[in-house]
Amino acid sequence: MWQRITRPDLLIYLDVSWKIAHHRHPTDADARWWDEQARRLRHARQYAHLYIHTDEMTPSDVLEKALAFLTARTPQPSL
Repeated sequence: MWQRITRPDLLIYLDVSWKIAHHRHPTDADARWWDEQARRLRHARQYAHLYIHTDEMTPSDVLEKALAFLTARTPQPSL
């Protein structure tokens, strides 16, 4: 899907286990459903420029890691 809708310059893949996702936001989705989503997203994960497993991270941690990655990839203007 990430290639059908758009062709991003960079792809950041945020991952979370079913257990942690369910704890953060309880839903009716079971572990089998979660595994199917992971299977469908395998291609995006494989080709992501940055993979972040968020189980042990706060939202601020995730933001910090993503911004550090983006900053490192941004060309610096020459003076």
